[in-house]
Amino acid sequence: MSHLSIACLRPYEPSHTDRRAAARAKADEAYTAMRAVMRGEYNGPTDAGKGVATGTSNDSLVQQLLDNNARLKAELNRMELKCATAEGIALGKAPYMEDLHNQLKAANEQIEQLKLAFSQCNKEAAEEIASLKAELEAARSGGRIKAPGEGRGPGLAKIEEEVEFKTLKKEVLEECDFLMHWQVTSPAMLHLKLGDYDVRRLKAYWPEDKQSTKRQSKQRAECFWNLLGLDTGKWPVGDVDALFAYMMGTQDLGTEPGEFHSRKHQLATWLWPSRITDYASLVGKTEAAKYMDRRANLYMTGMRGVHALYEIYQGKRAMPAGHVEGVDPIPERGPKRQQKRKAEAQEVAQDPDVYVDGCEGDDATIPDGGGL
Repeated sequence: MSHLSIACLRPYEPSHTDRRAAARAKADEAYTAMRAVMRGEYNGPTDAGKGVATGTSNDSLVQQLLDNNARLKAELNRMELKCATAEGIALGKAPYMEDLHNQLKAANEQIEQLKLAFSQCNKEAAEEIASLKAELEAARSGGRIKAPGEGRGPGLAKIEEEVEFKTLKKEVLEECDFLMHWQVTSPAMLHLKLGDYDVRRLKAYWPEDKQSTKRQSKQRAECFWNLLGLDTGKWPVGDVDALFAYMMGTQDLGTEPGEFHSRKHQLATWLWPSRITDYASLVGKTEAAKYMDRRANLYMTGMRGVHALYEIYQGKRAMPAGHVEGVDPIPERGPKRQQKRKAEAQEVAQDPDVYVDGCEGDDATIPDGGGL
């Protein structure tokens, strides 16, 4: 068979140029249809003679394009929601974590204060046990222990203060650098700090002496805390700096009308306004006047005692070293020691009741205000 007959038997194959042109036309037609669908301008099947699928094929293409479009939109929505959620969590987590951090910090501070108070209670309990043992030993050795109240008068009837002491908020206390320096947020914590200072100042050695000193410090701490929460109009409630600036000064003191004979006199008029109307009503011989005079004096000694801590905080005085073994002599112990301490307390000169009540005096000469 000749080459001509073989060539005639082969089917017609268009040239490469014609095939490329047909493929390009088909791709252009499909792209045009897709763009029309995306623009919403697709009106039905195109001309079948141009090689583009018509009828059911075009419907399938349209449905496929619509499905793809819906899928892409759904994916986009999921991505936007995911980003928005992550951003929201990031924005909301910061203050939440800060609040948790502050709560944890406050809880840790409270735990430390409770630990300190617990340790102090254990220490005081041990000292109280030692004191009782000492008294028991003294009784066994022949020393006579007085019954409670023996050797003292019946005591003065208590007269409650006629004013309201405001509750100090934690936020106000935390703004006071002096209180935060000593970690004081309550009268109990102030009692611990003031008691330790008094024990050191008086060089108390025996447990019973330390215990007695701390009991007196508790009264002074409570009086100062009341004074800090008293609304007098002379200083903002809770402002320690302003309280000391006024109470340790001489403002409103003198002999002119509207002035006060002393700070103790002024304080008594604040605490018992219906009873203390002038200086004579404070120094009267009645039982009520005696009680209010002693109570006002206790407030002043409490204020001066805490002011000593204030000066230590300011660096104006050093913390007392207390009793130093091998340096300070060991004091006597037992009933004789108690009598000696009582005699020393009676020999302590009272603060002169003039103007500032002797605020410039050494704290070692301040009466402890016991017996109230």
